Amino acid sequence: MRIVLTLLMACWTSIAVAQSFPEARSPFVNDFAEIIDDQTEARITEQLRNLRTDKGVEMTVVTINSFADYEGTPQTRREFTTALFNHWGVGDAEKNNGILMLISLAERDVFIGL
Repeated sequence: MRIVLTLLMACWTSIAVAQSFPEARSPFVNDFAEIIDDQTEARITEQLRNLRTDKGVEMTVVTINSFADYEGTPQTRREFTTALFNHWGVGDAEKNNGILMLISLAERDVFIGL
């Protein structure tokens, strides 16, 4: 019984500190803060699609309202951006060709993950 309780506690601890990320809706634009109008989103998507096709660079633009909206976020905004970049698997790890641009409204800042 002690072994079962120990295992349950270990699992609960890892769940409690698990990173909370939004799920990607698109490989190009993920406007969770809903600040990009449809026409602008279409233009950005087209440009990022061309960047991927012409140069082999995979880039996504992400907007969020605040880092506080995501439980278990790393200590710094940079760590969150890097963790989201890795979680979504932006780019090809061997080619090192991924870019994630994160815009946070509450923090009034832009972060780039490479």
